[in-house]
Amino acid sequence: MGDSAMRVFVVGATGAAGRPLVDALLAAGHEITAMSPGERLDQLPPAVRRLRAGLLDADLEDVLPSRLAGHDAVVNLATAVPADDDDPRGWDLDSSIRETGSPRLARLVAQVGVPVLVQLSGRRRGRSRGGGPGRR
Repeated sequence: MGDSAMRVFVVGATGAAGRPLVDALLAAGHEITAMSPGERLDQLPPAVRRLRAGLLDADLEDVLPSRLAGHDAVVNLATAVPADDDDPRGWDLDSSIRETGSPRLARLVAQVGVPVLVQLSGRRRGRSRGGGPGRR
């Protein structure tokens, strides 16, 4: 790792935003730890450290602090955008990740003392009430 290289912990590292970020950070010479609950974690480059976990896992407070220690930054890109935009029930997991999982992560990042937390935020265009895109 070079003098300006950072140790970056990427949550949601295998998703639409996470994978390109992991690749860009690696290309820039940074050291990456990737967290994702799914099998796509195995498809990341060999240089990436891996943690198969999700922000809603019951044992997150037991597992995550030791893995976060020593990182310069945490980037949270975790989402669960449903395949069917029109099914309001499909957005429940995404809402739980954002409303429960992300605050859990923020508390653990602060507890461990990682100096930087970058949090993905956004609003989907579409309906504004009753679930689905744009409901927040």
